[in-house]
Amino acid sequence: MSHLVGLSEEVARLRRRVRAALGEEPADLVLRDCRVVNTYSEEIHAADIAVLDGRIVAVRDRFDGESLQEYDCGGRFALPGLVEPQFYPMLVGIEAAREALANGTTSVVGWGPGHNSASPDELGNVPWRVYGVAESGLPTGLRFTPVSLTEGLSFADGQDLLTPLRHGRTLMLTDTGNALPLLDMLADIVARALDTRHICLGETESKVYRPFLAALAAGVPLLRAVQMAGLNAATHYGINHEIGSLSPGRWADIVLLAELDRFPPDRVYVGGTLVASAGTPRW
Repeated sequence: MSHLVGLSEEVARLRRRVRAALGEEPADLVLRDCRVVNTYSEEIHAADIAVLDGRIVAVRDRFDGESLQEYDCGGRFALPGLVEPQFYPMLVGIEAAREALANGTTSVVGWGPGHNSASPDELGNVPWRVYGVAESGLPTGLRFTPVSLTEGLSFADGQDLLTPLRHGRTLMLTDTGNALPLLDMLADIVARALDTRHICLGETESKVYRPFLAALAAGVPLLRAVQMAGLNAATHYGINHEIGSLSPGRWADIVLLAELDRFPPDRVYVGGTLVASAGTPRW
């Protein structure tokens, strides 16, 4: 019987979101006059973003419904929250986590056995979205959503980028532990015009903005770099229906920037809640 109650509640939530999208019920938040960086259509387009219950309910030229709160983005770029695809709690202290979140990392994914070393208690209070692959042994202080996966990420070592891609694996580029510097690997990807849809970016302390900026500096096209910093990892883990894009139904994890190559962002939202502004956490 409990599953029927849960289903009924979910249907009620979906109906409420549909009403808000149609302007028949106030949204919780509307971000007006954004330049949305769209990771699916690979374009940047003007739009308002409406949010209800932490989820995006509408992205369109002009949202004409009412809202409880509005923010005029003044033409700022709206970027999907960045995703750290290989989160190591033992390597990320509270200050590093605060910096990562304030610079746009809104989701992290912990993967693999043996990565369950103790982490500072405060880390569990960081208001980012935490996903854990089944049996990953993430610290109990972290509130995480379990995800399942049969294949992990292949770490690029700079010597052979093609083999894992040929084998249908997702390649992860990081800033440390490589035979070649990250910039050299990124330049090689650009020079060989490799398809980047199965390549994602990570950083030891989850500051994904760093390899994202490195990708831009190496000549990776902007929209492909944005995909590498979020959507590609979300797709690999099967959670792109929740994160990785600014689309209806996804969590309202939104990064607002005046310029796409300048960090920290003006504002960072997680689930429609403002968690950082101008590089300063608000929690």
